[in-house]
Amino acid sequence: MGSFGRIGSLADLPDDAELADKLRAAAARIDAGVKTMPPRPKVSQKPEIPVPADFRAALARTPSAQAAFESFSPSARWEYLDWITSAKREETRAKRIAEAAGWIAEGKRRNWKYER
Repeated sequence: MGSFGRIGSLADLPDDAELADKLRAAAARIDAGVKTMPPRPKVSQKPEIPVPADFRAALARTPSAQAAFESFSPSARWEYLDWITSAKREETRAKRIAEAAGWIAEGKRRNWKYER
């Protein structure tokens, strides 16, 4: 492919001299440090979510939940925190905190229902 178009057989390749010239030119670019590919965009990280005081208190009431939450990976902790802080009503937030504390005490991640 590339500048040669579609290569279906050996006859589609350029002659040996032209191919050798292209390889030498490519090696010279590599030695010179020329970048031919654009740099990959950096992956943006999710914003850090502080642990709300009411959720911290619910975890503190159950030591096994607190230990399990601290042992979770950062992404697993972030999923719980995002779920809790995205609640719009206080009733919903309280319900989510109680439910999360129970799941965490059992060692379950946020979307444990869908894990295999």
